[in-house]
Amino acid sequence: MRIKENFDGQVVSLVLILNVLIFLLWTFPFPHQKNFMEKNFLVSWEALLAGRVWTLTTSTFSHFNFLHLFLNLYVFLSFGSVMEIFLGSRRFLFFFLGSGIFSSLSHCLVSLLLLDRKSTRLNSSHITISYA
Repeated sequence: MRIKENFDGQVVSLVLILNVLIFLLWTFPFPHQKNFMEKNFLVSWEALLAGRVWTLTTSTFSHFNFLHLFLNLYVFLSFGSVMEIFLGSRRFLFFFLGSGIFSSLSHCLVSLLLLDRKSTRLNSSHITISYA
């Protein structure tokens, strides 16, 4: 496999920063922000039916607690940096977003069809697993 010459780590850095910022928004919410975060950063079948399709992606940046954030970012940094080197920033970004959308859709379909429930989900762990 050939290493891409245009590696600059932009995607890995951007994802790390977004994860930390969104974690801080969940942890230290402003008044009325919790409702905003729940509507826009948790994926569910209801959210999709309501037209909030962006939750397929935004849920990938949400974490339940600090340990969840730390472990996901540790694994992401380990694998994501290597993958961005080999794929290049643009292809890696598409891989990252595609993995998030796929795992979010999978969650929604499994919850609806197999579990007969309409649960919401923080999605970041499944993206990290897709790198392995």
